[in-house]
Formats: sequence, structure tokens, C-alpha cells
Amino acid sequence: MMIAFFLLFLVLSALIGAGGALAVGHLVPAVSALSLVLGFCGALYLGRAFKLELKPPPVTIPVFLFYAVILTGIYFHSVFLFYFKSGNYWIQNPFNLGDMSFHWSAIRSVAKGAHFWPENPIYSGHRFRYPFGMDFINSFFENLGVPMAQHLPLVTLLALLMVFFTLHCAGGPLLVFAVFFSCGLFNFWANKSGWGHQQLQESLDFKNIFLTVLLTQRGFLYALPAGVLLYRAVQKYFAGAWKPTAIEKVTLGIIWGGLGFFHLHTFFFVSLFFGLWILWKRDLKNWLLPIGVAVLLGFPFVVNALIPEAGTNSLIHWNGRGWNRPEGVGYFGYWLTNLGPWLIAVMTALVFFYRQKKWNIFVPTLLAVILFILFSHLILAPWDWDNIKLLVWCYIFA
Repeated sequence: MMIAFFLLFLVLSALIGAGGALAVGHLVPAVSALSLVLGFCGALYLGRAFKLELKPPPVTIPVFLFYAVILTGIYFHSVFLFYFKSGNYWIQNPFNLGDMSFHWSAIRSVAKGAHFWPENPIYSGHRFRYPFGMDFINSFFENLGVPMAQHLPLVTLLALLMVFFTLHCAGGPLLVFAVFFSCGLFNFWANKSGWGHQQLQESLDFKNIFLTVLLTQRGFLYALPAGVLLYRAVQKYFAGAWKPTAIEKVTLGIIWGGLGFFHLHTFFFVSLFFGLWILWKRDLKNWLLPIGVAVLLGFPFVVNALIPEAGTNSLIHWNGRGWNRPEGVGYFGYWLTNLGPWLIAVMTALVFFYRQKKWNIFVPTLLAVILFILFSHLILAPWDWDNIKLLVWCYIFA
């Protein structure tokens, strides 16, 4: 299965590379090359044994045309992720202006031999608490002598294509459009300053997921397909459509636990979401193996991120107004402006599933809505807007 192979290649390569760099003391070309080779071989072996099927649905002509627009955007935003002009490097996506310098520094510092476990490349003297798994993958290529201008856009392009493919296989056009066209039409209505294409996101907080999350939070390039695959695995298991073998459970646990290295907020959210779902089904016994593997792999990264250091503050705080809502803006009006179509669709679906007594769909949908309300107020990030890392999952799962 191509999706499982892609995810396994990333996570196995990163974990093997981390082990090798810890043993040597820093990243060296031999460790980089060996990590990629062993990651590929391990992904090939485990991927072949992973029999969960996510068959891509058929594509109609109108959907194909919309997909062509999305794929064109993926291509240009990847190939021109950054570019050199007039003696300077330029960033195409304004949302990526601050994040790209951070990712660039992380990749370069590790690739150039920073002591492993590395210090934060920006805050010297502080342990690197950020889940930098995706940047670590790029560090292998940088360490092997591949220029940044080649490996970073190429890895981004391949990862975004896999994100697109995973969304299509798991949820068809609806799920693809929900991510790549999120808040698209609403931008035109909500934008009071005109129709300029560069200002369409200006008046919204829940902005386009592709532009503001996938292209800036590089860990999401692994986390999004991993979370969607895990969702479908749990759903198909409880529907009786998939009976995993022991090796498939281990594979699922590796993909799950790898989120700790690639995107810690996703690791926390999917663990909470699937844990509550499994407890509701009273089937913890059959999920002990994947949960155990996930905890074994992911917990060290949780500890690394949560152990406080001098000069650092707690990320957790409560916002009574609700997420990023400014003073003077009505609570319900704020959410209607940012997520109007989604709110209406989800509430309608809940009523429909409840009346039809489709509990296997109703309960996880309701759970996503409840968690959306919770994490609209409980902020697990230094800046309120960064809780988008959790809200996006509520949006996608619902």
C-alpha cells in the first residue's frame, strides 16, 4: 500500500537516523545514507504486509478539473517554495515567511554536524524541543551534499502529492476540497477590503489549510496522511471491514508513534481521539499492541517537549473568549464567519446520523465537535492561533 509505504519510509528513516546520530554524536553521511536505505527496506517489508485497502474512488470530469487546479497549486507552491532572485532568497507564500527561516536553520544545523540531541537552532543553549522529524529527513540529503534548493522543494512536492492522494483515497473529493479549498468561498464574502487575491485570507482566522498549515507546519506533511490513515483503520476495524494481523498492528503503532517526532500536537490529538473511540467500543484489549508500540516510540518525544527549561514558559492556557476571537466580536458570529459551511454541514450530519441511529458514525463525529469546542478555549501553544494544529483535526475528522 503506497500510503503506508510512504509513511513508514519517513518514520523509519527518521528514527534510525536519530539512533545513529545519538550513537555517533552528530549526523554523518554514513548515518544519513544508511537511514534512508534501511528506512526504504523496512517500509517495503512492512508495507507489503499491511493489507488495509483505501481504494481511490472514481473521478468525474468536473472533479478532475478541480483536481487540476489543486495539483497546479501544489506544483508551484513546492517548486517555488523559495527561490533566488537579485542576490537574495525569496519566499513565495507570505504565511511561510517566518517558518521557512526556522526550518532552514533546523535542517542546516543538524546537517552541518550539530551535537545530537541538538540545541534549538534559534535559541542557543536550549534543548531542541520542537518535533523536527520532517526537517531531519531533509537533513539527510543536506548532509549528503544535495543542495537545499533541490531537496527541500522536491521532498515538499512528493509529500504534498501523497497528502492529496491520501485524502482522495480516504474521503474522495469532499475530503480533498475540505482541505485544499477550506474557507475558499467565504473569503470573498468576509473580505471587506476588496477582491485582491493577496488579501483574501486577511479577515479570517481559520484560513486556508493548504497555505497556512501544510506549507508552514512541515510536520503536517507526515502527520496529515498518518492521521487520516489511522482514522480509516480504526473505522474499518470497528465496521468489521478489516481484521489486522499482529504485524499490521505493529505497523499501525509505528505510524502512530512516529507522530511524536514529526508533529507532537497531532500525536496528542489522535491519541486522545482514538483512545476515547476505542474506550467507547470497549475494545481496548485488541488495541493494546498498536497502542503499546505508539507509546514506546512517541513517549520519549513527549517527555523531551514537556520537560521545562529555565527561561521557557508553559504553553497551556485557557482563553475564555474562544481561540483567536478579538474583543467586541460576537462569539457565534465569529465562528459563523470563519467556519459557517462546516458548522452547518456537521450539525446537519449529526441530526441525520442520530435519527438513523448510525452510532458508529454519529459518535466519532460528535467527539470531533466536542473536542473542537474544548480546544477552541484550551490553548496548547504559545500563541492562540497556533491551536489551529488541533482545530484542523477536529475539522477533518468531523
